[in-house]
Amino acid sequence: MPWGLARQLPGTLQEQLQQATNREVRQADEARKAHEEATARELRQAEDARKAQQAALERERRQLAEAHQVQEYARKQRQELYDLQQSDGSCHL
Repeated sequence: MPWGLARQLPGTLQEQLQQATNREVRQADEARKAHEEATARELRQAEDARKAQQAALERERRQLAEAHQVQEYARKQRQELYDLQQSDGSCHL
């Protein structure tokens, strides 16, 4: 093997090793970025789900409060009607 070729082979191997290393670094960086993006997406989805659940709970709380108000109004109306019926009955005696 001529000396020039013998000196080129280690250089070529070194270049191939450097290229392979660069590829591995690039692939690891891409994998890290993809993982970070997936994690960020999962966090956003979890936060969106939490907000939706919180909004649903708030709607339910408001509806329950309104239902209690309606029940209280109906109770007062029944009491007023009962009181009127009692007073009408006592006036006719």
